[in-house]
Amino acid sequence: MNNKLPKVFRLLQQLETEEFEQFDRFVHSPYFITHRDTVKFFDLTKPYYPDFEISFQKIYQELYPGQPYEDVQMRTLRKYLFKLLLKFLSQQEMELAQRETNTALLRNLARRELHTLTKRELERGDELLATYPHQNSIYFQHAIELEEMRYNYRLQTEGRLAPQDLQPFMESLDHYFITEKLSFACTIHYATGLLSWQHPTAGLLKGIIAYVKDHLERLPYIIQAYFHVLNFEQTSDHYHRFKQLIQQQASNFSPEDLVNLCIFAINFCNRQHRKGHKEFLREMFELYQLMLEYNVIFEGSMLSTNNYKNITTLGLRLGEYDWTESFIHTYKDRIEQQYRDGVFHYNLAHLCSYRKEYSKALRYLMQVEFIDPFYRISYNLLLLKIYYECREIEPLLSLCGTFRTYIRRRKVMTDAQKEAYLNFARFTRALFLIKIRRKHSLNKVTHQI
Repeated sequence: MNNKLPKVFRLLQQLETEEFEQFDRFVHSPYFITHRDTVKFFDLTKPYYPDFEISFQKIYQELYPGQPYEDVQMRTLRKYLFKLLLKFLSQQEMELAQRETNTALLRNLARRELHTLTKRELERGDELLATYPHQNSIYFQHAIELEEMRYNYRLQTEGRLAPQDLQPFMESLDHYFITEKLSFACTIHYATGLLSWQHPTAGLLKGIIAYVKDHLERLPYIIQAYFHVLNFEQTSDHYHRFKQLIQQQASNFSPEDLVNLCIFAINFCNRQHRKGHKEFLREMFELYQLMLEYNVIFEGSMLSTNNYKNITTLGLRLGEYDWTESFIHTYKDRIEQQYRDGVFHYNLAHLCSYRKEYSKALRYLMQVEFIDPFYRISYNLLLLKIYYECREIEPLLSLCGTFRTYIRRRKVMTDAQKEAYLNFARFTRALFLIKIRRKHSLNKVTHQI
């Protein structure tokens, strides 16, 4: 994020595209607007979303033609727009909080024994639940609260002998508990590798897994998905059924659940690929494409530099050069401004190297000014590959030495990571010396590799 931007535009950068469009409609609502220059100011700046690389002097001249620039007036407009943005965000939260408001009101009405109003609010709660777009733990929690209120209402109005149907309450309670249990189990398992449902410490999880297995087709999609994720290691059938489920029912998952499920699956696919199962490379690629299609991969309106690089690398390794080139250009402006040029030119260089356009790749790498530590490693690896292909003797030998020194001094890397990078530099150098006929021990190097 560009910290030099005024705070209103830094906050606007965090809005996803759909939210920004909603704010646009909010700004133009006559109910909220009292200062017309603020609307004009927003209209002139919104084409610059999400970067907001704006000349405020230019904007000022469009607002007030022929008048000298006044910074105080510009600050006032930004202040008014910021207040509107905060009001919009508050309105969003109030809409999201309707469920909590409904439940709180129901409890209050029931305590006062206002039965007619309680009944009406129960009906409103059912309407809110019916409009909720995803059956996830939040949905189940609302359903639990509603059924509890309905049960208490009938006790108050009809007495304890009135017929009670507690099945919806018990079902929602089960679904909520199972969803949360499986979700956290997946998080622990994939973050640490310490938990498996077969592990002696898994406890209640074993019984939940057995129950879900016996009733799988009748359970909500969210439970089915987490069940398959937790069982990826058991049989390949679980991964394929998971993939089919999220492809067919992606819109039925909340954005948070969909991205979490895809990340779990990508981690699994990555491990399988490292074991030599090459078909999982395309599986990772398609999971990233799914997250792009449903706009769940973005943080606000931005795409992380790591995801940008991961998607590019997968596309190149699969030979999807045209798609990858389009991706690099299409999503360039979704990278935070301070990283954008370096990340963009690095990934273009990566593309050119796969197309064997090495001179062009080197020109792009020369334009890379800012690289974080992990991009710097990738930058050096790419340089080594280009020098190797172009038979650049002195640059390659020099870079092998400096790269190995850099890796040894890195304190945040694991020993396994250091070993992998050091081996890459070591064997690249050894193979290069054979390639330029300074050494002839190919069998020895092959055996070492």
